[in-house]
Amino acid sequence: MTLNEQRSLGEPGRRPRPRSRSRGVLVISVGLSPQVVTETVYALACERGEPIDEIYMWTTSGGASVIERTLIDGGRGALYRLFAEYGLRPPEVQTKVFGRAADAPAGLRLNADRPLEDIRTREDNELVADTLLSFIRDQAADPSRRLFCSLAGARKTIGPYLALALQFYGREGDRLFHVLVPPHLEADRGFFYPPPGSPPGLIELVEVPVALLREHLDVLNVPGSPSSYSELVRRVEEELSHLKEPPLLRIGNALEVFIGENHLRLPALARVVYVALAARRARCLPECPGCDRCFVPVAEVQEALLHQPLRKLVALGGFKDHRLETLSRWSKSESTVEDRLRAFRETVSKINRIVGDRPGRRAFRVARIPWEGSSAYGIELSPERIVVPAAVSSVWNS
Repeated sequence: MTLNEQRSLGEPGRRPRPRSRSRGVLVISVGLSPQVVTETVYALACERGEPIDEIYMWTTSGGASVIERTLIDGGRGALYRLFAEYGLRPPEVQTKVFGRAADAPAGLRLNADRPLEDIRTREDNELVADTLLSFIRDQAADPSRRLFCSLAGARKTIGPYLALALQFYGREGDRLFHVLVPPHLEADRGFFYPPPGSPPGLIELVEVPVALLREHLDVLNVPGSPSSYSELVRRVEEELSHLKEPPLLRIGNALEVFIGENHLRLPALARVVYVALAARRARCLPECPGCDRCFVPVAEVQEALLHQPLRKLVALGGFKDHRLETLSRWSKSESTVEDRLRAFRETVSKINRIVGDRPGRRAFRVARIPWEGSSAYGIELSPERIVVPAAVSSVWNS
């Protein structure tokens, strides 16, 4: 028996750990035709074999009454008959009404407890958009959940709002669907799902491709992102405009680092190194003439960066962090050049992990470029986009 086979079986006398899986969460908008719920569940669970652990049906107060009468009915409705006839474990099922305070997602403020009877006015549509946005954001914040969103039911404006909410906050593995039913079955108000023994393919589940933006935009990744759909769209458009013109990199008097309005929370040592490189880049000309003013060559890291500029910044920022002891070790005689460079490179790697690799962040990373047979480190962002207080800029004065 190979080592891998032994590992797969586990140690003698010990039961192998069960593999965890994501919880399947179905989010579906429902109007006065609740059949879309059972049709979607059938296509997902019975034909595709996707496990569904939770079902959230977003609807109006009128839709909730129809759902209760046809799908729930105290566990005797069409949804529960589907579970029983196909041997599915009943998931957690919740009916949520737009505008009902008890159903409002966390962080969404409602002016009043006003369950919507229908969605007709601009205010109604804004409430629906804000609700779905907040709900999908909260669900997607849990990495143990996999979202299946269906835009098949309810008013035509609800589907786009659900799709856009998933586009903003969805992750790889989350899916958006629409269900297609033959016309003769769609016209049959008594049809909810194919009975056992039916030929496959009666209900077609169409996956709708979604361009996921979450991994590319800061506003979708910071705590407290807007719960207002219109405000989030405005912020997204603003950040997308920065892909052509990056936001400002601002250094505060206490060495705080801001990329646009976002506070970049770097550990003390990483922050000092980053501010030193930003201050050096800010002193350069907008069009680099090819000198060494912007980037610090490896050969000069020890003298040009690790000594005076960093020590001045430590004093300027009033740091007491014990991790800055690393800085003092860099300058001791017993610390070799290799030790210092290794510590510097580890710090650069930590900076870049925190800055991120989204398209709008790449100019803010610490770059490594070829330099006279070796390499040099610096920030490639245009100097005119870097705002540094005079006291910070002066650390590079001889």
